[in-house]
Amino acid sequence: MLRGMVFIDHFNFDIAAKNLFKQNNCSSPRLDYEALPRFICNQLPNIDLVKTMLFIAKPDEFLMHENRGRPDELAQIKSPSVAPQ
Repeated sequence: MLRGMVFIDHFNFDIAAKNLFKQNNCSSPRLDYEALPRFICNQLPNIDLVKTMLFIAKPDEFLMHENRGRPDELAQIKSPSVAPQ
């Protein structure tokens, strides 16, 4: 069994997903970022998901003036606690 890691750039992924659904005249669904990496790994044979890294930009003036980077969207993503090694 191979071990897999999934890396997600939330800001760019969110923009691309919204654009894809907009081009297909569909409303963009609310994505479960906990289930998405498992779904991706399940598409490939013999992959065991080991870790997911979700990267999110620190809010700044530019992001706060953009429609895509509202604080309420950013606050919905929970950051897991990391135990020191």
